[in-house]
Amino acid sequence: MLCALIWMAVACTNNSTTTSPTSISNPTPTAATTPSATTTPVSLTFLYNTYISVAVGSSASCISCHGSAGAQGSPMNASSKSAFYSSMVGVASAFGCGSQLVTANNTSQSALYNRLSGSSCSPQMPDGGPNYLNATQLAQFASWINSGAPNN
Repeated sequence: MLCALIWMAVACTNNSTTTSPTSISNPTPTAATTPSATTTPVSLTFLYNTYISVAVGSSASCISCHGSAGAQGSPMNASSKSAFYSSMVGVASAFGCGSQLVTANNTSQSALYNRLSGSSCSPQMPDGGPNYLNATQLAQFASWINSGAPNN
């Protein structure tokens, strides 16, 4: 009988150690795994200084093609943050990629987002790539647009 009690105690101990690694290897996702770019509004200053006015990877900056209004057939003027804002936000899109170049609170109707993501409009920007924006970078543009596209 003593042997049976010892055997049961050992068996219970072994079961608890064999189930523990399973629960560790399959953790429940938490909010910490979600990119902060999708939850924290991004400022226009951040986007301009990080992506628009500088080269992204080996792709040229937006300014290289859109340094003034009308460059490359686009109304986008990336020569300064204020020029970018006034030439993009609330300006009608002639590309068929959205109703406006940037439609506040609506990425699907924003030609800029659609061009950057390549989801429903071509050519994808930056033109010819090869370094298109990744999911986190696109989420930052979406965050700015969906927070009302403020001039901040």
